[in-house]
Amino acid sequence: MKKSFKMIAADLDRTLLRDNETLSAVTINAIREARKKGMLFVVATARSLYSTLLVTQELYPDAIIHTGGAYAVVGDQVIYRAVLSPEDTLEAALACLSAPFVDHIRICGETEDVTTNPAIPVGQKEFLHYRRVSDEKLTETALQAATKITVCSPEPDKVATLFEGDPRYLFTPSKNTSSFGHKLAHPAATKEAALVGVATHFGVTCDEIVAFGDDMADLGMLSVCGLGVAVANAIPEVKTIADVVCGSNEEDGVAHYINEFFL
Repeated sequence: MKKSFKMIAADLDRTLLRDNETLSAVTINAIREARKKGMLFVVATARSLYSTLLVTQELYPDAIIHTGGAYAVVGDQVIYRAVLSPEDTLEAALACLSAPFVDHIRICGETEDVTTNPAIPVGQKEFLHYRRVSDEKLTETALQAATKITVCSPEPDKVATLFEGDPRYLFTPSKNTSSFGHKLAHPAATKEAALVGVATHFGVTCDEIVAFGDDMADLGMLSVCGLGVAVANAIPEVKTIADVVCGSNEEDGVAHYINEFFL
């Protein structure tokens, strides 16, 4: 491998994490050894910061890009932020709930997270900080800046039409989730934009980053980096734009790739 890489950026769910949402000992060791050799390690995930910290405690990431790129943090310092205004949050939430093809939504706010889904286990694990509200009460709750709105619908193409041509929103469908959870966010709340901010913070160029991912939200990140690697279980769109395809998340594909080419 001719390029010299200084940073590893990796998605969590279905990329670093196994299907049971755990990190294998092989993956933990590979990341730790890469950091010992001087490589920076960055997590880039759709999860909230709280949920991310629950599963990455043994990795000690140098930076965390969370909520799909709405934030990037280095320790306690926020180095990147892109959120929906309270007014735009409310308008989008009402548009979704008035559509017959939207089942429910989750709003990740800067002050609290709320959901209209009665099946969400509020108070458990990553939903510890969620509050459940009825559709009717949402107008009161949604008046806050939001990092993202998760739109649960089996028809993402129809959801996309609600926001088509509106520069205030970026709609990203997910093809890897059984819950049909699609992301609506500020147009600058992307993993690639946040990763550029992280790279600048550490004095690293995008060409010196290797990125791993599996889903639609990872497309931009894999495209802007010097090396984009798709896990074997990635959706076809990600495999198409990736430079390389490694093993699946269940096979510790990211770890084995790091071990083979960087250690």
